[in-house]
Amino acid sequence: MTLKTRRLALRGVCHDDKELLVALRTDPHVRKYLGGPTTLADANAMVEANIALAQANIEYSRWLFVVTRLDNLESIGLVLLHHGHGGTEISYQFRPSSWSQGFAAEAVRCVMDYAFDSERIQELLAVTQTANERSCRLLQRLGWTAAEQFVEFGAQQTLYRARQRQPGADD
Repeated sequence: MTLKTRRLALRGVCHDDKELLVALRTDPHVRKYLGGPTTLADANAMVEANIALAQANIEYSRWLFVVTRLDNLESIGLVLLHHGHGGTEISYQFRPSSWSQGFAAEAVRCVMDYAFDSERIQELLAVTQTANERSCRLLQRLGWTAAEQFVEFGAQQTLYRARQRQPGADD
């Protein structure tokens, strides 16, 4: 399955995405608020396992999206729906070269719409380190509400919620 926006295609993961996925796991800028970069060997092993899981598990594969720019076909990020923090959580990572261009917001909005409209999920959760101001601003711009703060992995986290809009709801 492929989702599309004006500038992006979001599709399931395949072996051709290994370089992107390893790069995201080993990049110190991407991983600054995600526990730090992993070693190349650990990243390769984890990516191989994730690709195998995506190919074997239909639910996992329909909730894992590689984000590709339509103008140059560069794969720039990953958006994932998964079970976490007592609900369905959305997570995302993007190459630093794609930051500050609106790609993350566009991709996250697309997956939110997919989750609400196609998967019939009523509420999504997102957790980010409170210190990750870029991620907090992105979620707030997309209409997420900060619901609580807690300490996890040795850092303060903020849990955000987004709910499916009901038909006829006022803006």
